[in-house]
Amino acid sequence: MEALIIPMRDILALEWRLHPSMTIVDLAKLVFQASCGAGHMVRAVAADPAGMRNAFLREWGTAGGRTLPGTPLLQRISFPRPAARLHLGPAAIAGMDPEAVFEALAGQPVTTPAAETGLLEAVACAARAAGLPWSAEEIMSRCAVETPPSHSAAYGPASYRLLDDWHVVEGLLPAGALPVPAFLGDQSTRATAVT
Repeated sequence: MEALIIPMRDILALEWRLHPSMTIVDLAKLVFQASCGAGHMVRAVAADPAGMRNAFLREWGTAGGRTLPGTPLLQRISFPRPAARLHLGPAAIAGMDPEAVFEALAGQPVTTPAAETGLLEAVACAARAAGLPWSAEEIMSRCAVETPPSHSAAYGPASYRLLDDWHVVEGLLPAGALPVPAFLGDQSTRATAVT
């Protein structure tokens, strides 16, 4: 577990900077996503591919206007797994093709939710160092959820999709774009830096 604390501190600090009004419900969602990945979205696409594609393309068309300043293209949410949030506004600004992005998201392998050993404990230990206001005890009791909660109204605008492996994005960036750095959420991943 100790090997998870410093990376989770950095992951949580970025989330807190992006959403300083987030609630513990939003933290529970992050923990669920970090642990369980994108499998629920992949299954939803398989059940209704046309409906999910249309909903995705509608959201893509409005995502840029709802993106908070400083939102990175990719936001790593797990360690050591390469799970990340692909923020749609910065992806659109970077010139990514929405159809190709949808196909990449839909083509992810279906994952089976399985809690990573020590993840919740690492989040609880790292939260204070990341500036989050909740105690380890509160995090342990309120963030152990079996279904992903919705973001709170206080969280602010959010338009992203989960990637179980952020490496897929490297093949979606247009020619001339900056390379995706090894640690996601870094300031250099901002879509505005893409030329």
